[in-house]
Formats: sequence, structure tokens, C-alpha cells
Amino acid sequence: METSAGFWLLAVLLLAATSFSQDQTVKYFKVGDTLQLSPQPVSEQIYSVVWKYGKNLLAEWVKDQIPLTYYSKFIGRTTLNTSTGVLEIRDMTAADTGVYSVEINNQVQSQVYKTVAVEAVPQPEVSVMPLLCNSTSESCTLSCDGDVSAAGPVEYFWKIGDGEWKQSGTNMEIINNEETQRVPTFSCRMKNRVSERETASVSRELRGLSCDGDADQNGPVEYFWKKDDGEWEQSGKKMEILNNEETACENFLLQDEEPVDSRPSLDPLITNDDDTAYRDEIQRLSDWCNYNNLTLNTKKTKEVVMDFCRTRTDPPPLSMKGDYVERVSSFKFLGTHISEDRSWSTNT
Repeated sequence: METSAGFWLLAVLLLAATSFSQDQTVKYFKVGDTLQLSPQPVSEQIYSVVWKYGKNLLAEWVKDQIPLTYYSKFIGRTTLNTSTGVLEIRDMTAADTGVYSVEINNQVQSQVYKTVAVEAVPQPEVSVMPLLCNSTSESCTLSCDGDVSAAGPVEYFWKIGDGEWKQSGTNMEIINNEETQRVPTFSCRMKNRVSERETASVSRELRGLSCDGDADQNGPVEYFWKKDDGEWEQSGKKMEILNNEETACENFLLQDEEPVDSRPSLDPLITNDDDTAYRDEIQRLSDWCNYNNLTLNTKKTKEVVMDFCRTRTDPPPLSMKGDYVERVSSFKFLGTHISEDRSWSTNT
């Protein structure tokens, strides 16, 4: 009988420990915010409260015996309501992550809080997969992108046109049919326990890029396209992409298969307001001219900025050998007017 009683006592203790751990609640907070922790309700009037951070005292009060006292790093930014036992900690830091427990009227409560610091979700961006998604594709996938590694659990929502937000995954597949062809825009939203952000509406309108070069004498030519630092993908001479702020500010590179005498150009060279590649290209041109005993005539050189971002930011003036290059909206080259909006109106 003694062995049996000892066995049941051990079982009861294990059950109590299991029940205690099951009452742990995870609380997410953003650095700088105020964290509020509430004890479980008690039937009698509260006459003592003790909050602990891990195994250390955080706040303590016993009626008529111990005045309200705060400890350690929580001094000066903590408030304990002695009537309800509710604890508030201001200006939370990542170092405040941990387990908080409370004792009310000399009874340790089973409810404990595990706090986790998280960052606000980033500004999401919508990308299109595959890169060569166009009006002839059977389907395309939109991805709601952003670095959420420090944001904790994140929920994703999508909106089609002017419809309602619907919770979904990171990606949304679009089947190219009559219904989706009538939808003008798509939007995505990220949400975690402390914040939410959404993209501007992404237009499904397509715009074209062309890989041009005099390849008439080079036999069969294959064309490849690459977006930023992605992989080269084989396609045709022309490519359609979604006409939105993201694609208007990204760098699309083109490539033809060797050997071809006339190499196509790289366009655009200014991405996300970073004109480093553009100025490096100008410097290489200047160096090439110097090496071949040629002189660039700055007064006869014109600069045209082709910017399709919704919010236009003109780069600083272009300077070559101390002289500034005149920036114009259009210029005439070999009988053809080239304008900053790539329109044909100046040629008609």
C-alpha cells in the first residue's frame, strides 16, 4: 500500500506540473511599447501581490506590511494596481523577453506569461513569378515579399480589385481567364501581433520591353532576360511585365546568345534612387574615349532621364570633366526624336 500511495502522489505531482505548463500564454510586444499583464480573477479582496520575472522579484506589495516596491531594471517604468493585480511595464526592451508569474494572496497562480519581442512587419512588395509572366501565360503567381524574420507569426491577406481582404498565404495564384482579366489591381497585406502594413494597389496592366540590336547578319539569335540578380530566363525579343511602381523602378537586363556583333544596351541603370551604376557607366565611356584618343564634347551631349516611378526623383546633375551636361526632355538622334516618356508624339 505504501508503494501504491507513493505512486499516486507522484502521479498527482506530475499532473499538477503538466497543468501549470499548459497555462503558459505567449505575449508579443514591440520594443518601446507598454506591456500589460493581468492575473487570473480571485473571489476575495486582494491583500498581497507578488510579480516575478523568471525567479527574480519584479514587484511586491503586502497590505499593512510591505509597501509597494519595484526591483532591478523595472524600477521607474512599472506600475502595479494593488486592487486588481494588473502589472504595466513601459518602454519594453528586447532584454525584457522572458517568463512572468504572479502570486495573489499567497497563492501562486497557474497562469504564467512568456513574452517575446517582435518587430513591426516590413513594407510588403508584390513580385511576379515567373519573371516572364504575361498576357499569354496560363497562370501567374503573385508573392507578398518582405523580411519577416524578426516579426514573429505573420498573417497574409490579399485583395482583388475593390473586393474584401481575404486571409491567405504568402503567394496567390492568378489563373488567366475572363474573370481575372477584368480585375485591374491586386494588393497584399502583412499583419503580426503589433502591426500591419499593405502595398499600394498593383496594376495588372502590362508594358513591353524590347531587346534591340542589329542581329540580321548573325543567323539564329536566342534572347534571355534577367531581373536584378535573378536567373537568366530564355524568352523572345520582347517581354511584357506588370506596369507598376515596383517594376518601373527595377533593373531588367537583356542578353543575346554569342556571337552577336551589336550588343544590346542595359536599361535602366538607376534603381531605387541609386545612380551608382549609371555614373559608373558614364565613367567607363569617358575612360574608353580617353584610351582611344577621343574627346567627349560636353556642350553637344544631352541627358534624358526616363523615370516611370509614381514618385519621380531626379538624380543629381551629370558632370563630365568639370562641365555639367544639359538635361533635356527630348533630343533628336539620327533623325528620330527620343523623349523622356518614350512616346512617339514628338515624331509626328
